[in-house]
Amino acid sequence: MARARSKQRSAATHLKAIKAQRTEWTDADRILAESLAEVRAQMDDARAEAKGAPLTVPTATGSPKPNPVHAAVERLARQEAQLTRRLGLGLKRNARGRYEVQKSPAETRINLWETHGETVRSGLIPGLWFWLVRENECELEADRQFATGNPTELPT
Repeated sequence: MARARSKQRSAATHLKAIKAQRTEWTDADRILAESLAEVRAQMDDARAEAKGAPLTVPTATGSPKPNPVHAAVERLARQEAQLTRRLGLGLKRNARGRYEVQKSPAETRINLWETHGETVRSGLIPGLWFWLVRENECELEADRQFATGNPTELPT
């Protein structure tokens, strides 16, 4: 019972981290995100179990065979990669064709505010905040009201 609650907390933690990577989620994406969080929680458990496990185990005849615990970790890793790709999370190709980790929109917004907040608050360039968030693909619905003005604090 305690292990089940721990697994639910782990899945909830993963789900929160997954949802922070995008600002807009369809119903289908939410279902996939919940599946991805569950797979990641299962991977945590499987990796902990596989950590001290031998690579091979003896069969009934005494010959070695691959340890099923490690096969489970590999299977879960493949599922995680597939779900991550379906959701469009993780690595993306840049203009040079190299892979780079995508920052979460929330992190991008905070970085933009820290970098340009003073200029945005001054109001010298109307619509600067709206342009910044659209250019960096981290726009929220609340940002649309700043198309001709600027916020005084970071919109969430």
